[in-house]
Amino acid sequence: RLQGRSPAGLRARLFSVALDMAATQCTRVYIKLARPPIPASARPHRGILSFVRGEMSLAAARRIGNETSATRLAILDATERMMIDAGYAAVSTRKVAAAVGQTPALVHYYFPATDDLLLAVYRRAAAREAERVNQALASPQPLAALWALSTDPARTVLAAEFMALANHRKAIAGEIARNIEHSRELQAAAFARALAANGS
Repeated sequence: RLQGRSPAGLRARLFSVALDMAATQCTRVYIKLARPPIPASARPHRGILSFVRGEMSLAAARRIGNETSATRLAILDATERMMIDAGYAAVSTRKVAAAVGQTPALVHYYFPATDDLLLAVYRRAAAREAERVNQALASPQPLAALWALSTDPARTVLAAEFMALANHRKAIAGEIARNIEHSRELQAAAFARALAANGS
């Protein structure tokens, strides 16, 4: 494109190109200086950014709040009440947030996804149930105590909701299956001891 130009025209064109390059470089430097620095805590962890078929995808780093936080416990309590009163299908981040007087963003701070919230509720209930089963097995009448525990309406409503939830959440289904198997092993051992004590 420069062929056929006079020396003066060539010099003018080169000067124009140089000005354009200088302006572009200055703009880049200005943007770099004007852009506020990103704090280290807000930078994505290595491995979060991934490139798939030439397209960039950003996976949000999951941030879980303190497990002993009063807010976290209130969220779990509200979710459990909601499951008992209206069923697991009624649980949503917005409804739980409204129930505890917080924002949905805060619920997501502790539980990035609804499945994380439901799984945390189940694990807490399972730990509570395991403690009650252990107490029943350690009682003087373990079989009677286990029967009373298994027919407690306060327990069975929530248990039924978790069983229904397992049909739609594979991760939770696996967790429930492992806990049920462990509970069965404990109860089978208790029956075996009771039969041995009665000479059967």
